[in-house]
Parts: sequence; C-alpha cells; structure tokens
Amino acid sequence: MGYMDPDCVLAGRASVESDMYSFGVLLLEITCGRRPAVRVREEEVQEDEEFVHLVQWVWDSYGGGGILDAADARLQGEFDGREMACAMLVGLWCAHPDRSLRPTIRQAVNVLRFEGLPPSLPAKMPVATYGPPADRPGFTSSSGEAATARGGGNDGIGHSSTMEHDQRLSVELGRKDNIACILLHPGTVDTDLSQPFQRNVPKDKLFTREFSVQKLLSIIDNVKESDNGKFFARDGQEIPW
Repeated sequence: MGYMDPDCVLAGRASVESDMYSFGVLLLEITCGRRPAVRVREEEVQEDEEFVHLVQWVWDSYGGGGILDAADARLQGEFDGREMACAMLVGLWCAHPDRSLRPTIRQAVNVLRFEGLPPSLPAKMPVATYGPPADRPGFTSSSGEAATARGGGNDGIGHSSTMEHDQRLSVELGRKDNIACILLHPGTVDTDLSQPFQRNVPKDKLFTREFSVQKLLSIIDNVKESDNGKFFARDGQEIPW
C-alpha cells in the first residue's frame, strides 16, 4: 500500500498521476534505503510503534535544508551528492500530494539527466487534495501549503510553461490585490538548490542572489498600480504576453 497513491485508493482506479506517485516512492526507497513506512524512533523498539510515510520523512529533511541526511546511511556518504539530491528531489516531486502538480515521466527524466530545471517545492509538505481530474493538469493550485509546479504537456520544464503558470497566477492575484509580485527561482540564480543544474548555464547568465534581489527591489520601487499583472525582466523592461 505504501507505493499506492492515496487518491487512487479513494477513486478505485489507477491513472498516469498515480503511476508517477509510485515511481516517486520507488525513487525515494532506492535513494534512502528504506521501506515506504519509516519508524519514527529507530533507536527504540516499542509495542506501540509510530510510523511515518517515506515521502513525509524525506520531505521533512528537505524542508530542514538537509535532504542528503535522508540518503541511505549504509552508503556512508560514498555517493555523488548532486545526483543523490536530484534523485530525491524528483522523488518528492513525483509523489507530490496534489496529483496535478506531479510531473510527466518525460519531465522527471529530463531533470534526472540534468537537462531541465529542478521543481520548486515548498519547505513543508502540502496538504493532500482529492477531487476530479483537472481540465488542464499543467496548472492548478493546491490547498494547504502554497506550491507551484512546472507543468504543461510533454515539453519538459520550460520557460513557456513557467510563464503560463505565472500569467494565470498573476491574473488571479490581480483580482484581489493592487500589485502582485512573483519572484522565480530559475537555474540562473546561483543558489544551493540550483547549483546541480548550472552545467549548461553560461557564466554571464548566472547571477548571485544579492544581484537578483537588488534587481527585484529596483523593479518594485518603480512599479505603479497600473503595472498590475505585467511582467518585467531584470533590467526593468516590460515583457509582453
């Protein structure tokens, strides 16, 4: 049962999304060397033992900034940290509680090959949502913790799908707020999260966090209420859409 998507159990039928969930759990099982049910207190053997699902257990490590802490201890650190972190991150992505935020198999493989940008996952595991399939699985919102996914067809994780997501999010937020500011976390910002995926990024296109924040603040200082819903590049120029 640990490999089965909870939504699949409720719906009584399998789907592409439930297959991706099982694939994600399998990835985590391989990288962590653990079964889907993880004992909370490993040092103690009690009659009334507490268990947590492997996805939740790895997500807690990821949220604490130490996803490699969940790697198989039997390896004693003898592994490629970049590849291990990538595989575990993709495992969480595939097993996302919201099925509509899971990747396609092509998207997952692209990231595993370091040919696509990593997913943007929240530090805290989102609350699961259950319901009928979305009309457009590439874009949806999840209840509970806020989370965004790079969905959209079979294109992999691309700029167009990211733009589509933020365009629609901007429109929704624009109905409530005067100005909606969205900061992306692409592979062109030099952070620990994006470092494993910087291989194909030209040096002149890789920016420090400080530089990116300064550019963002500069745009915020000059934005007007009439700019609500618009997109701006780092240099402050409007991006038409």
